[in-house]
Amino acid sequence: MANTKSNTGKLDISVILTGFNEGSVLSDNLKRIEKVLNDTKYSWEIILYDDKSQDETLKIFRSFAKKKKT
Repeated sequence: MANTKSNTGKLDISVILTGFNEGSVLSDNLKRIEKVLNDTKYSWEIILYDDKSQDETLKIFRSFAKKKKT
């Protein structure tokens, strides 16, 4: 998912987040990361990777990505 503030179409920042059984804290952390990125002047993307979690991590990643997809 990306926030393209740049007129050039190029991204300034790529954040890669990996998760393994992070479901209990993941939603709040994703919101915090997104807020920090939105408060910058830079264009950005977040790349999410689930490492075979046994909890809700993948579901949360997918839900977040679906809401933010551009």
